[in-house]
Amino acid sequence: MKLNLTPPRKITRSLVLAGATALASCSSTCGGQKTNPSGPATTIPSASASTIISPAVGPAIANSLFTTLGIVPVEVHEFDREDQGQWERRGGANGDPFNCVFKPDQISFSNGLLKLSLMNGECAEYRTIKTYGFGYYEVRMKPVSGSGLMAGSFFTYTGTYGQPNHHEIDIEALGKNCSIQLNHYGQGRGSHELVIDQGRLGFDPCADFHNYGFAWRPDSITYFIDGVEVHRVTAEIPSQPGQIMTNIWAGTKTVNGWLGAYTPGRSYATQYDWVRYSPQAVTTPLPLAPRSPIPAASSATATTALPIKTIQQNNYAYNSGVLREENGVYYFSASGSRDPGFGIIAGNAPLAGRKTVRFEVRGSVGSGARLIAQIYSDKNDPSHPTISFDPVSVSADWTEVVIYLGSNVEKAQKLQWQINSERGSCQIEIRNIRFE
Repeated sequence: MKLNLTPPRKITRSLVLAGATALASCSSTCGGQKTNPSGPATTIPSASASTIISPAVGPAIANSLFTTLGIVPVEVHEFDREDQGQWERRGGANGDPFNCVFKPDQISFSNGLLKLSLMNGECAEYRTIKTYGFGYYEVRMKPVSGSGLMAGSFFTYTGTYGQPNHHEIDIEALGKNCSIQLNHYGQGRGSHELVIDQGRLGFDPCADFHNYGFAWRPDSITYFIDGVEVHRVTAEIPSQPGQIMTNIWAGTKTVNGWLGAYTPGRSYATQYDWVRYSPQAVTTPLPLAPRSPIPAASSATATTALPIKTIQQNNYAYNSGVLREENGVYYFSASGSRDPGFGIIAGNAPLAGRKTVRFEVRGSVGSGARLIAQIYSDKNDPSHPTISFDPVSVSADWTEVVIYLGSNVEKAQKLQWQINSERGSCQIEIRNIRFE
């Protein structure tokens, strides 16, 4: 499913970052005992390169929220060379699903860049020594393309994975298709993954450097790419400070469905230009509307929105699911059946020429279950198979979702949603479905 590019409708279009009095930058002991998330670190002696600047100092950053809202970075970490005083190299193994061992010598600095390498079963992680809390974080990085790779990440982490002390915020690059995944954990609870593919980004993240950031408040996390908001979440927000971390690693077969199959023998490297952080309180309103990364149709092929009622012929549910429609809202529920789902038949109005489908969704799905959207084509035409999109994030708030359809919809006949689970339980509401 192509993921939400606009915040839930109930959230106002303004943002205030928490000040330093809430969860400011801490030492590694701030907030109680912290379990090392990735094993032992190895410190390599070298000259200091990170710059800690005063709020009155710092150049403007192109395509950055720091510039858009006038936030002044309190810490600027340039990677001209290694900073032993503030960063550390990680060493050690994590076990499945990590198909490599973290080695300090897979970290290097050249031409003003940090390079994390993966080769011969060895991978790399570089992280801060102290921890950081609420504020705005931003990185400029260039991931690497490759199946089976966590091809470049920027995240905060504290605690033991999956336990109540686990708090994490992630911006991750999936090397199999060079897409960007957003995720977070609060008190060990995750499954908030949102993937933004190149069709919706409007660029290939692995082809060049771009700026990726998140604003972390006690009640929300707002993600930005090149200074523009792309997603906002308000549930299970982390509350404990964590280390800033960067890494690259290969996955085992257990995560082939997520990362793709990894083939050993090649070498890969992800590059980082800088990391910036500020706990500064910001009251400047966000832009009124985020940029849509979906390429606009040319004037010769532009189409108007096609409301779902224009094309609807029949609704259906399967695998013990129950579907009803009331005042333009579709209500679907299921309990305990495998892969339940529901759909809307397009029938006499094919989707040829349509670039996107948009809808709003809210509700809940059972633990481990995922809501998947599909464009369903003629079974007798193998050249136009069913197309399944990335999972849709479902929460109690109405969230607008945009699916970039691509070019294989000429013979698509219906739009379908499926709860992908061995025993799928859910309560789902969908409204404002439209093709454009």
